This record gives sequence, C-alpha cells and structure tokens, in this order.
Amino acid sequence: MTEGSRMKGVIPMRGHLRQTLAPWLILFLSLLLTLWAWHTFDATIDRRERLWVLSFGLAVSLLLFSVLRSSADMRTRALARAMTEELRESREQFLAVADTANDAIVSADEQGRIIYFNRGAERMFGYANEEAAGRPLTALMPERFHEAHRTGFGRFLSTGRSLILGKTLELTAVNRAGHEFPVELSIASWTTTKGRFFTAILRDSTARKAAEEALRKTNEELARRVSEQALQKSEMRFRALIENSSDAIALFGADGTILYGSAATTRVLGYALAEFVGRNAFELIHPDDQAFVQTRLAEAMQRPRERVDVHARVRHRNGAWRLLEGVFTNLLDEPAVGAIVTNYRDATERVQAEEEVRRLNEHLEQRVLERTAQLEAMTRELEAFSYSVSHDLRAPLRHVHGFAKLLLEGAEGLDETSVRYLTIISKAAAKMGELIDGLLALSRTGRAELRAEAVDLNRLVSEVSAECAQEAKDRRITWKRGDLPRVRGDAALLRIVFVNLVSNAVKFTAKRDEAVIEVGGWRGEDGEVIVRIQDNGAGFDSRYTGKLFGVFQRLHREDEFEGTGIGLATVRRIVHRHGGRVWAEGEVDRGAAFYIALKGAPEPPDAG
Repeated sequence: MTEGSRMKGVIPMRGHLRQTLAPWLILFLSLLLTLWAWHTFDATIDRRERLWVLSFGLAVSLLLFSVLRSSADMRTRALARAMTEELRESREQFLAVADTANDAIVSADEQGRIIYFNRGAERMFGYANEEAAGRPLTALMPERFHEAHRTGFGRFLSTGRSLILGKTLELTAVNRAGHEFPVELSIASWTTTKGRFFTAILRDSTARKAAEEALRKTNEELARRVSEQALQKSEMRFRALIENSSDAIALFGADGTILYGSAATTRVLGYALAEFVGRNAFELIHPDDQAFVQTRLAEAMQRPRERVDVHARVRHRNGAWRLLEGVFTNLLDEPAVGAIVTNYRDATERVQAEEEVRRLNEHLEQRVLERTAQLEAMTRELEAFSYSVSHDLRAPLRHVHGFAKLLLEGAEGLDETSVRYLTIISKAAAKMGELIDGLLALSRTGRAELRAEAVDLNRLVSEVSAECAQEAKDRRITWKRGDLPRVRGDAALLRIVFVNLVSNAVKFTAKRDEAVIEVGGWRGEDGEVIVRIQDNGAGFDSRYTGKLFGVFQRLHREDEFEGTGIGLATVRRIVHRHGGRVWAEGEVDRGAAFYIALKGAPEPPDAG
C-alpha cells in the first residue's frame, strides 16, 4: 500500500472523529453557558425570567446539537458508503484474480470451516462454492488423515506452533466422488479482528506423479531389457545416449580389442569408426604410458562396476599424440555389455594450459626471488654505504666544529662579521653531526637483528612519557594514556618508535599554553593491535601526508621547529620490519595523530 492510499483512510477517519465529537462538545459548552447565565442573573431578574433564560439556553443547545449531530451522521453514512464501496471493489478484484487461478484456493476459519472456494477448487474437488461453504476441511482429505489433521490444527490454535505453515507439502486429497489424488499444498495464516483464518493453495500433481511413475516404469523397463533377449532394443537406446555424449565412449575386451566406438571418437581422435573398431587399444597408446594403463586396467579387472581413473597419450589419426583422460568401468560380467567401458575426453589443451600457467608461475616466483635478492643486496649495500659515509664524515665534522669553537673562544681580535661566520660554521657543523647521527641510527635499525617477544606497551610508553615529561618539566602538559594491549616485537626497536613519536608530540605542542598528549590503543582485526599518539599541536597539511615518513622530509620550517627529518623515517622502517603499518592524520594548527599497527601478543593469564 502506498503512502497516498494509507492517508486516504487516515484523514477521513480523523475528520469523522472530529465531526462525531463536535455536537457533544457544543452541547456541553452550551449547557455550561446556560448554567453560567443562570448563576449570573440570579440577583438581577426574578425566578420566572431566569427559568425562561434557562429554557431558551437549553433549547438553543439542543438545536445546535441536533444540527451538528445530523451533519455528523450524514458524513458518517457517506464515509461508511465509501469504505464499503472500496472494500467491495477490493473484494471483487481479489475474487477476480483468485477465480482465474488454475490452482485451487481454499480459505477456512479457526473452526476449520471452509469460507472461500475458488473456481480452481470447484474444478479440482467437484463442489460448488455454495456447497463447500461451511464444510470442514476434512471433507477434502481421506478419512485416515482426519485425526492427524485435528491434532495438528488444535496444537496450532493453542500454541501457535505449526509444522506445515510456510512449506510446500505433498499430500493426498479426496474429491466429491471419493476419488483420491495427489496434491501439492501450501498454507498461510492471517488474523483479523474477527479471528484467525487460513488459506491453502493446492495444485493437482496427478499428471506429474503419472509422469514420474511412467519414467520410473520406463527405467525399470530399460533395466529389465538390458539382457541378452532384448539386446537389439537396448542397444538402440544405448546408442541414442552415447552418440550424443560430449565425451567419447569405447568398449573393448579383456585383450584390449576395441569392440565399439561412439561418434565422438572421430572428433577426439580423427579415426572413422570403421578403422577404429577392431584394433587393439594398446596400438594407439604411447609406449611410455602403456605400463601405467596396464596397471589401471588390472585394477579395473579386480574391481567390477567401479570407476578407475586413467590418463595416457594416444596417437591421433594425423600422427600427433593427444593426452586423453577418462575412466575404466569393468562390465565384463554384465551379459548385455560384456566389455570394459571407457569414457574419455581430450585434455591436451587444458593440460598444456595448466603446464604453461605452472611454468609461468615458477618463472615468476624465480623472478621475484631474484629481484628480492637484488633488492636486499642493494639495500645492504646502501645501508653499508650510508653507515660508512656517515661514520667517515663524523671525524672531519668534529674537527670543523672544534676549531670553529676554539676560534670563537679567542674571538677578541676578530671583527663582528668573522664572529658571525664562525658561529654559522659551528652551528652548521653541529647540525651536520645531528644529521649523521640520525642516518647512523636509521642504518642501525635496518641492520639490527629482530628479537621478537611479547612487549608490554603500558610499561614502555609510561617510561618514554616520563622521560619526555622530565625534559619539558617547565611546560604545562596534560598526559592521557589508556590501557594498551601487548604486542609482539623487539622491545628496544619499539622503544625508538615511541621515543620519536612522543617526543615529536612534545616538540610540536611547544607553542600551546597547555599541551594535551594522548596515547591509546585497541585490538583490531586478525590479531592486530593499533596504537594512536595524538596531540593538540601545530598539526600539518594533510595534502603532504605522503612526505611525512621520508628521509629529510619536513613540513615545518627550521626556525619554527628544530629537527633532522629522520625520526619518522626511522619509525616507518622499524614498524615495517615488524610487518606492521604506520600512517598519520592531521590538520594545520589543530593537532596530529599518528597510528601504528603491530602484531598482537596474548595477554598474561593474570591480565583478566
């Protein structure tokens, strides 16, 4: 039902309610007004006049009540006529549809009495609708089922439980003449203010049952005729079956002589039947496959009527070897067959395709292994080079920084420009030293051996937070930390991860009057643990999130926040070595949140 059709019924009913109540409301108000007038004029007019006022008020009230009541009654009758007409039309539409149905449709009340019988039911059972009305449903079923019907019907009425509602059943029905016939039955239940009703849809399955019975008898006949006395007729049926099979079928004797070949033989092997039948099957089998076929054939000989898989290369008429696969079935002891039956098909293209896929997969796996080895070698070379260069650069940088510092300490005779130059040199050398230290740390994280164990993140983060809080003890920082699940990893390397992330949160909230740093975690899917480090600091432009974890990548100027641009690259390398993930979210001047996902570890038994 659409919203419009529902509203058509709701609005008139509401209007009808207002129209029905209005006369009584007017009468009530009029009586109140009359009584008020009686009370008000009590002291100013004599008793006869007050009685006249009261009588006039009552008369006016009753007149208004009568007029409004009459109007409401007219509207009620009109609404009732409209609703009756709508119900009549709906019923006529339903009856028109139901009466054109080929199936029988029967409705009954909760006493099991028939209240509706469509034309399909009239044709099926022989009762007219008027005759069927009021009869019990048991009139449509054999007497032997009456008691079971009453029991099930009573159980449903008392408990609401039914074994047949909403299902399609195959039962036996009886018509007016007492003839029993099979039906398919579906039953639905529906409830109105007048009680509970049931509607059954029945389909006469006599024709289907007859067809099934005919088919069964035909099959029995076919099985019976698979004998020596009816060989010719059974062979015709046998040929009709196998000649249209997509697989080729052959019969051969115990010595391998081919006795029969189906029409598909020409399609599969190219031989005409005249040149195929009479040959020995082993003449066509590849010499390297004959021993295997002999073994499978011997197994079939020991297992009559069982299917034995076999495959072999067989020579095509054009001289090519085709790979066939099929089954042997030993029916030598079956009088009507007296042969070994083989069903086979050409699997050459499929096997070649599978072999090609396998070869490509092996080649691809080899390429992946080689490429992986090359990448690992290159990575090791780059790490070794990075470590060597970084290590070798430290000594000259210490010299530059040291001599610049010495010159600055004895700078009384130097002019202001020279002092400024020396200061720049000293700071640049110190910055270069920090970068080299960062590169060395990054290199060490890539080369360090992972010592996987269960790591208590609550303890680790607590220690890191305490260290960072001590370094920023002159600042107002609110620390929030939820309960963190345990993870599996290298505790020392994971400590570097959290030192970088928490110290970054402290650094980038430096311009806040009160910094808020929150660390929380939860278990995700597939045993994964996700940890979030969030702050209310400077944040970053989310368009450049991809640059965050690169070496020497910075999203803030040096004069805003110091740093080397190596910390987050170190974080990513360590997390990836643990088989995890790392990502970030942020908005400019609204803080940032960094996430790492690591493999979870079981909680200790006393963890609750």
